[in-house]
Amino acid sequence: MDLNILRTFVSVVQKQNMSEAADSLGYAKATVSVQMASLQKEFGCQIFMRSGRSFTLSKEGEKLYLHALTILNEYEEARADLLPDSALQETLNIGIIESLYDSSLAHQICAFGKQYPGIRIRMFSDTIDALIHMLDTHRIDLAVMVDVPIYDARFETVLLSKEQVHFVCHNSHPVSDITCLRDLLHVPLLLTEKNASYRQLLDHCCGEKGIVLEPVIESANTGFLMSMLMERDGISFLPDYVIQRHPCQSQFTMFSIQEVDITLDRQILMNRAYQSRSTRLFVQMLK
Repeated sequence: MDLNILRTFVSVVQKQNMSEAADSLGYAKATVSVQMASLQKEFGCQIFMRSGRSFTLSKEGEKLYLHALTILNEYEEARADLLPDSALQETLNIGIIESLYDSSLAHQICAFGKQYPGIRIRMFSDTIDALIHMLDTHRIDLAVMVDVPIYDARFETVLLSKEQVHFVCHNSHPVSDITCLRDLLHVPLLLTEKNASYRQLLDHCCGEKGIVLEPVIESANTGFLMSMLMERDGISFLPDYVIQRHPCQSQFTMFSIQEVDITLDRQILMNRAYQSRSTRLFVQMLK
């Protein structure tokens, strides 16, 4: 068994495209096709089910994929006994929610790169649901997110910290006028999109009171929301780390409403089926 062919197979499955797999591995597409044909011949079964230009794994292909991940993982474990961490040559694919891009995580990634110069880091920013799908399909090695605790048999979760969420406005806003959720109906709201976990939790709190919030601005970009608070007399609802990292933090007021008490987990998710050595090293640094 040629491990390079197994790596190609895993790449084809994860990217769902032979051309993209060939590009990522530095192969010609014809080389990938030949390797996949060789793999099917070796095991004497049909691995892929084609439908036009797309394909899915057959039942045999799904079994082979799990075995391939295990074999490659075992190989990396064997290398660990012989190759020092500082000489490791790998690509680490990290998924992250947008709001964490400018947080302390950037400093930790830089420190990791200096400690392990042979590890190439690729970053992917998306929604929580999209990151979970990318993790499940092995397009990323790990995901860093802020959400309610995630319990899923497919993933291993590592808690990094607890993150509080507060209302925030510019210092010029008469915040004393906001004492309950119903008061939010009378002020301009600048909120994250509804798929953000803390926005969903806020909407749930409001729903229990029969309140429906109608923001004047919705954006997935928390930095944009903070900038808009500088420009207009509005209120937002954001994790503390978003507010505290802002260069004009002193110009904002954070406040609470008794009916809303939301704390989220900053957490790492990893696929239980396979964790590369660089993944484990990175998580160890973040703990």
